[in-house]
Amino acid sequence: MAHRSTSLRIAATCAAFEILEPRALMAVGTPSQQIIVDQIGYRTDAARKMAIFADPINGQNGAVAYTPGTTFQVRRTSDDAVVFTGNTVTWKAGQTDTVSGDKVWTGDFSAFKTAGDYYLLDVTNSLRSYPFKIDNNVFNDVLKASNRTFYYQRTGTAISAAHGGNWTHAIDHVGPNQDTQARQWANGAIVPGGAVRDLSGGWFDAGDYNKYVPFTTGVLWNMLNAYEWNPGAFSDNTNIPESGNGTPDTLDEVKYELDWLLKMQTANGSVLNRVANATYNAGTYDPSTDTQPRYYTAATTWSTASFAASTAHASRVFRAFNPAYADTLLAASRAAWAHLIATPTMTPANGNDGGGSFGANGGLAAAGADSDSGDDLRLRILASAELYKTTGEAAFKTYFEANAKNAAASVGGFHPLLGGYTRFDASQAMDLNHAYVTYGTSTNTNAALVNEIKTALRHMVDDQIVGAVNSEADPYRAFMWDGHYSWGSNQLKSEWANLLTFAIKLNVNPANTAKYREAGEDYVHYILGRNPLNQNYLSNIGTKGVDLGADKPAMEVYHSWFGDGSPKYDGANSLYGPVPGYLVGGPNQFYAGSLTSTPRGNPPAKAFKDWNTSWPENSWEITEPAIYYQAAFQLLLSQFATDTHAPRATSSTFDVGTAPHAIKVTFNEDVGASLTSAAELTLENLTSQTAIDSSQLTLTYDASTRTATFTYNGGTLPDGDYRATITRTNVTDPAGNALSADAVATFFVLAGDANHDRSVDFQDLVILSQNYNQIGRTFALGNLDYSAGGSVDFADLVILSQRYNATLGSAPTIVETATPTEKTRKPTRSPLKELA
Repeated sequence: MAHRSTSLRIAATCAAFEILEPRALMAVGTPSQQIIVDQIGYRTDAARKMAIFADPINGQNGAVAYTPGTTFQVRRTSDDAVVFTGNTVTWKAGQTDTVSGDKVWTGDFSAFKTAGDYYLLDVTNSLRSYPFKIDNNVFNDVLKASNRTFYYQRTGTAISAAHGGNWTHAIDHVGPNQDTQARQWANGAIVPGGAVRDLSGGWFDAGDYNKYVPFTTGVLWNMLNAYEWNPGAFSDNTNIPESGNGTPDTLDEVKYELDWLLKMQTANGSVLNRVANATYNAGTYDPSTDTQPRYYTAATTWSTASFAASTAHASRVFRAFNPAYADTLLAASRAAWAHLIATPTMTPANGNDGGGSFGANGGLAAAGADSDSGDDLRLRILASAELYKTTGEAAFKTYFEANAKNAAASVGGFHPLLGGYTRFDASQAMDLNHAYVTYGTSTNTNAALVNEIKTALRHMVDDQIVGAVNSEADPYRAFMWDGHYSWGSNQLKSEWANLLTFAIKLNVNPANTAKYREAGEDYVHYILGRNPLNQNYLSNIGTKGVDLGADKPAMEVYHSWFGDGSPKYDGANSLYGPVPGYLVGGPNQFYAGSLTSTPRGNPPAKAFKDWNTSWPENSWEITEPAIYYQAAFQLLLSQFATDTHAPRATSSTFDVGTAPHAIKVTFNEDVGASLTSAAELTLENLTSQTAIDSSQLTLTYDASTRTATFTYNGGTLPDGDYRATITRTNVTDPAGNALSADAVATFFVLAGDANHDRSVDFQDLVILSQNYNQIGRTFALGNLDYSAGGSVDFADLVILSQRYNATLGSAPTIVETATPTEKTRKPTRSPLKELA
């Protein structure tokens, strides 16, 4: 039994995690692999806390014989006190589960809700489980470790000790003819006269050093929605280079990938398909030692559609943090969409980018990222849904609604919304699933179509998942079809669970919402150790790496950086072990490697081995990580991480070009429940030293954008410099965290000042005359409808003439007082942008 240290082992990595209390272990009994718990732990308030007692009848551990006693104890590790006693319950009258090969008993300790460190003891046999924690924040540090793996997947940058701890390398893939000078590859050779492009940056796709646009589609969708659906779970202090910049680190990480995607777009809006190596000679245990030339392949419509979807989605998420970047993303998405409209059929028509695959026949040493017409259409449908949700424009809605049930988007005859029994699937047509969820959470949608989407999703979550829970179909309580224990099964486990989150977001069956959440959490427990091999499927999150509580984490991960034999990074006996937090592929009953290797011949859920080697063992089929595995798990895990972060006001606007005047404040979390009236805003005219009475303001709140709008009922505010303040203690997120600081914004109003230069003069008269009789316009230079009458007319001319030569002096100096939470961080600066 590994000793639990009181801090994380790597000092540079400590900043990335909220260190949980130590798990000093005073325990009786012998540790047993057959008393199976989530090695990280359970939330205090979780609806269900279950342990598994397993007799392995079949499979790689079948030589073990175990029958638990009729009772079990939960014991506190610090003093070995018995805090709970429960009964073991036989699963299905002693049947052997074919998926796991186990005879199973369950132990329910849901009623125990005291935070602390514990283990389970089978008193009869004097055997005990691994220790675990009970705490509502138990998954927060695991989420951080998972998210940090994307930092380690960055290419085109050095990973320094300051941010990477013991896992470092020099800058990679920027040498001669590499990513900064990539050349096009087609038909087994460099394309003569092809453009040399800077395609540096982004993430390695998996355990190799290649990068693919189409494979980012689900990755970015999952990561962006993980943030959108539980923003309070993500902080700005996970010790990546961008930490502390005011944007949650998970979005900074997404931006690193998006910046690469933007480089992949060509002048006509189309998007290149991939960047890859020509050989499998990937250096020696370090990305910077891979110095071979790098190549890109032709633009494809499916990569263009993937790009359009991701950049449109990201645009609305980044709007609150970086409006200029959001504009860049949306413009790029529109350009990609325009190319798709001009290219209505899949291009190239054969579904490949000309670069070949897996080194065969002059192909690049990479997956082909190929497509077919159905895949191409599914990606276009997703792009239209994302563009519609972001822009609200009718053309995108029309395209989506016209194609949402297009049979041409089927996969091998399967379509989620067609047939006698419509259903979502966790492995097929995932882009359609995502498109339907995006559309179903948009505004002004077709009610009948949304109902069809909900029905198809309800068929899967109610009939399949909840049905399996009610019938106890899976003793390990993480049901999926037997055939899904395949290459990347841990991603599929996560995607099955994510269907439950989709059902909650679409409110498909309110009566089952609590059941959806309970069932979803069981899939987390499976990944983190409550599975037939008692295997935590995240890498190195035990005492060797970052001590988050795992006694049996994955320690041999198939990856070119920490490859087989690496003295630093390969295995429990290496100096540091692999980078912590990677989700490995998982059990694969269809493993095609050596006939004598352990995964062969096992029950589906035991077709796993923690090992790292190449042909003929082919361990990549089992232990290779991938950004798509990681992102699917991140979406799942994020729904059970807690919000421990103070909400922030991320942006504000005061549009001088419209009337009535309104102040809009956007928050990084949903604070709508605490914004109950316009009195939450204090609005002061600093010039006249008067306050605008809150009765003259009307508050509206948009939960989808987390934006509060305070509208002045009198049309246009009186002239003067203004300060708008939302007091931090009056605004809280759903977890009860108060605003990090008072939200303070300053701006000015001067009727007649069309160009907004703090004076009314001849230039303003010219601007007004140029826009005379205009109706319903927003004027970029200033508010010309001074009378708030809805048009620029004689009344506005009169107002301008009355204020001719009027000026506002220099804006008053405002001394901002730091709030208690700011004094320990960055005093003096408002969280809102100053408004001019």
